[in-house]
Amino acid sequence: MIIAIANSKGGVGKSTIAVQGSAERARRGRDVLLINGDRQHSSELAMLARAEARVEPAIACVRYSEGPELRAQLKHQRTKYDDVFIDVGGRDSSAMRAALSMADVVVVPFAPGSFDVWALEEMNELLQEALSTRDPFPIYALLNLADPKKESADNLEALSALDDYPVYERLPFVMVRRKQFANASGQGLSVNEFKPKVAKASEELDLLMAVFDK
Repeated sequence: MIIAIANSKGGVGKSTIAVQGSAERARRGRDVLLINGDRQHSSELAMLARAEARVEPAIACVRYSEGPELRAQLKHQRTKYDDVFIDVGGRDSSAMRAALSMADVVVVPFAPGSFDVWALEEMNELLQEALSTRDPFPIYALLNLADPKKESADNLEALSALDDYPVYERLPFVMVRRKQFANASGQGLSVNEFKPKVAKASEELDLLMAVFDK
């Protein structure tokens, strides 16, 4: 399965979600490749920290920040792994377009706040363009870095913005801004590997993993 974590807006937690997904799927016995499709090194540095700490299972991580290379490598490597996570963005790029053209599933994390919500429109255009050239595929919008108060005005306003874009399937849960996600991801670990384990963070990650098992 090719899973693209994508948004043309930076700062919405794409790398954290990509690292959490990769580490947790590997922990559950899947053979995982993490592709850094951006010129920033966040995902790579996280996996380097995991490798240096000799955490098992090991996770392969590569960088393909240009579209033609990403597309070619995906065609070549997709059958070698159970799951391929692509950390893409935060800008419209050839790598973003290549990932959207080949992903089996796309998760679009977005955060509460006007700038983050406005970026849903640009992503909508990119996704519509991808859909015009290939078979339909699941596109999930995930409210990430959410206010801990589930019914806060910021959370509700951000979620309501999705009503304007039917291309997105809204996930029925949010991922809260928690230091456990940041601390674990910085070490290339899922929150289920990180100590001390925090039940609420683990529950949110488990809900995300269930999406990929559909």
